[in-house]
Amino acid sequence: MKSLFRALILLILFAPIFAGASEKNTSTFSETLQKAEQGDAKAQLELGYMYADGDGVEQDNHEAFKWFLKSAEQGYPQAQYVIGYAYDAGGVVEKDIGEALKWYRKAAEQGRAEAQYTLGNRYANGQDVEQDFKEAFTWLSKAAEQGHTQAQFYIGTMYTEGQSVEKNDSEGIKWLLKAAEKGHADAQYNLGHTYFCCAGSEQSPEEALKWYRKAAEQGHVHAQYNLGFILCGGWKVKQDYEECIKWLTKAAEQGSEEAQSYLEVAIPDEELEKYRKKSEADQESK
Repeated sequence: MKSLFRALILLILFAPIFAGASEKNTSTFSETLQKAEQGDAKAQLELGYMYADGDGVEQDNHEAFKWFLKSAEQGYPQAQYVIGYAYDAGGVVEKDIGEALKWYRKAAEQGRAEAQYTLGNRYANGQDVEQDFKEAFTWLSKAAEQGHTQAQFYIGTMYTEGQSVEKNDSEGIKWLLKAAEKGHADAQYNLGHTYFCCAGSEQSPEEALKWYRKAAEQGHVHAQYNLGFILCGGWKVKQDYEECIKWLTKAAEQGSEEAQSYLEVAIPDEELEKYRKKSEADQESK
């Protein structure tokens, strides 16, 4: 029970931080401790992880925090992000948003993508800071340029919606595509929407269907509805009732009232019956 409790504490407090670690420590605890005590900032960070994970030493989140802080105070950006997160989450230390933002900013200014994204997201949503889309765009752009998927999604959306920047579908598509190609369902949906609705040379119903479908296959309910709606109406694409009903049904099963209403009102009864019979036949053949 004690080890389970430790695992839960570690998961809640430090799991999101571990995701940003890029190097695995292969040194023994004693070697790392010696380097850390001599002032090696990287070793101090690694020692913090060892205490947090119970790796070669009894697990101790307070010791972990102590060593993370020593590393952070020497300017090590990953440790600064960890300290920011610890103050943000509370638990090991008293929750302190001011301290969290201070350390996030220090890490962000040194190029830590997770910290840049965190600051940008806070400014975009007005969470613990005054809402400021220009500041949000600044930090999200920096994170996006380093390959941060969620930041790429946000930047792409800001361009397509003209939020804090001049609306630019080409630039929006560029950033949404980067996130969408990594499987980000919301980016795939927004990319489909942009390709379908934008004006000018960027418009592409075929690309819209492609990306709506990718998001729909991941269970994105709005993508499922839009895909079905477009295929049913033959909007800029070939009408396909079978695929239309399939995707509207999936959306309706997830609680989409729009999809349920469209199935009941807009689809010819003979097409619904044809789809029902085909589905039953497919089930029997399995």
